This record gives sequence, C-alpha cells and structure tokens, in this order.
Amino acid sequence: MEATCSSLPAAISVSEIAINGPQSVVIGESISLETTITPSDATNQTVTWTSSDASKASVDGQGTVKGFAAGDVIVSARAVDGSEVVATHPVLVTADPILITSIEISGPNGIQIATTVAFTARISPATATNQTLTWTTSDTAVATVDQDGNVTAVAPGAVQITASATDSS
Repeated sequence: MEATCSSLPAAISVSEIAINGPQSVVIGESISLETTITPSDATNQTVTWTSSDASKASVDGQGTVKGFAAGDVIVSARAVDGSEVVATHPVLVTADPILITSIEISGPNGIQIATTVAFTARISPATATNQTLTWTTSDTAVATVDQDGNVTAVAPGAVQITASATDSS
C-alpha cells in the first residue's frame, strides 16, 4: 500500500501596509482610505480598521472615515494574517473644509509619440479636505491626459498639462 503526501503552498505573509487617501475630513462628511499591501501576492490581504478616537472620527471595515468632532485622530489598518503588521494614517477633523492653496505638477518635458507617462501632483496643504483634481491638456490632438494624470503623446507639438482643484479654491 502506498501513501501519498501532498503539501499545501506556504502562506505568504504581509510585510508592509501603506494607507493612501486624504488627511482631513469635515465634520459630518466622509473620506475613503485605501491600503496597498506588500507583497502584492500576500495570501491574506484583509485588514481591520480602527480609529484612535471614535468620538472624533469613526472608520468602517472598508476604510471609510466619518468625522464627528474637531481634532486629530490616527486611523490604523492591521493585517489579520497573523503578521501583526500595522500602518497608521493621521486624519484632521475640521469644522470647515481646508482648501487647496497650490498644486505642483511633476513630469517630463518631452514624451515620445505613442508613449504614456504618469504625471504626479503635490497638493498643498497636504491636509486639504478635497484632494480631487481634474487633469486637462491644452491640445488633445497632441497629447491626451486621463483623470489619474497619465499623459499620452499622440502627435508632434507642444501642450500644457494642467491639474485643477475641484474644491472651489
């Protein structure tokens, strides 16, 4: 009689969590936070969310933070795979929205035709309540840009790429 033995693949543990999203919320409003798990092929990528002060802001299982009272809170995401990896994210709860005062765009000065390059925007202050930007190009016949800042060159020429705040600032 033969016995066969099969082994299960080894579990891949979470080694790092990054929390992405706004750093401020207005009382009575909500913001969404997301996690980036490293390695990307970790076996269990589930996290539990907590707020350091639920009287100021709560956070649900999907990373949605709701503001209740003015002040600072720390939102945490903890891996549930047994690795005990935790990431924290500061959130300022305010009575009034914090408006964007400046946007700094980074990207190359030239792009080859049929090539796409990601442009990035740095918003000030970093705690602006609404960090949503609208990306535009001065000439779509020369280059297009999507709402994530990815610019694609389609023909020779010069264009201006613009990122505009959507928070009325």
